[in-house]
Amino acid sequence: MSKKSFIFTKEMAEKLKALRRKANLKQREVADLSGLKSKYGQSFIARLENGLIRNPSLRTVLDYLRICGASWVEFFRKPDALDFKQRHENWTAVKI
Repeated sequence: MSKKSFIFTKEMAEKLKALRRKANLKQREVADLSGLKSKYGQSFIARLENGLIRNPSLRTVLDYLRICGASWVEFFRKPDALDFKQRHENWTAVKI
């Protein structure tokens, strides 16, 4: 039985950053709440959000989501045609 690995993408990293900002949290706060109290905690979160950590553990990502009050179900859900339609409608509704 083969074991599937967790693949962390640049899009996921960007989504984490957006979720943190939506939760009105700073990188340092996420690091502290994650238990990364060392002087490198904020740096780790910055590298995670910029996609520089290639293989974070699933536990790390789930903890991050919990701290930001985000649902892992929504985070890992693949966008579908309805999502595309909604984004397109939002984009075209922007007045310049």
